[in-house]
Amino acid sequence: MGKGLEIPGYKETALVDYAFIGSITYAGDNAAQLFLDGYFGENKVINNPHIVQEFKEKSENVGSPAIYKYLTVEDRANFGLVSVRGTVNAWDMLADAQLWGTAALFQVLRAFLPVGDVFTPILHQIIQFVTTLETQNIGKVSYYKEISAFIKYLEDTEGKTDIRVTGHSLGGGLALISGAQTKHPAIGLSAPNAMLSRRTFSPPVTVGELNNFTFNIVPNRDLVPRIDDVADLFQRIECRTDANNFLGCHAVS
Repeated sequence: MGKGLEIPGYKETALVDYAFIGSITYAGDNAAQLFLDGYFGENKVINNPHIVQEFKEKSENVGSPAIYKYLTVEDRANFGLVSVRGTVNAWDMLADAQLWGTAALFQVLRAFLPVGDVFTPILHQIIQFVTTLETQNIGKVSYYKEISAFIKYLEDTEGKTDIRVTGHSLGGGLALISGAQTKHPAIGLSAPNAMLSRRTFSPPVTVGELNNFTFNIVPNRDLVPRIDDVADLFQRIECRTDANNFLGCHAVS
């Protein structure tokens, strides 16, 4: 991978590198550092939980359900990578449903209606109208606001100018939103997309921001990255699990 998505110092950064980083976000901080040392080399890529905790305390987000890790690379002072954890509990599932449920519903309607594709150019406006009716509930699970604020914190406090955002599943969806909002490259792994929902976020994102700053990995037979419409940059990959193992196509391990 290139075009601004590669990890500095690793010119041949592959999709599997982001898959690995997405997977360790589910681990505890000590275990994550051991995994990083084993994969990239000892102390080449560093997990920085103290900076995440410092931000949460300053922004009064201690105890927030949003879980993410902040990684830095040896000898790359201006680089930072934020990796967002995916769905693991009922609260995360609620976040999925609130943020993307309306888009998924209208996708199904579009698929079954005769010439349903003719509604695509205005679908984002319909979805925006529907979601305004439940803005308060959506605000409670809008983890992306904290991720975007953390990226701004890294710019202002840590002096980072070269930032990547990544994540798996819900974490990838949040990464795509925050990457578009902050104009930093974002890589989603089996992530729900944001094209139809783009005007429901705060602040909203544009088609151009999604096309220029987001990249999603879409395994075949995985339903999650088929929620919402993809932006310009995505990669379909083969799923090699058994034909009836849909969860296997979504897992990152």
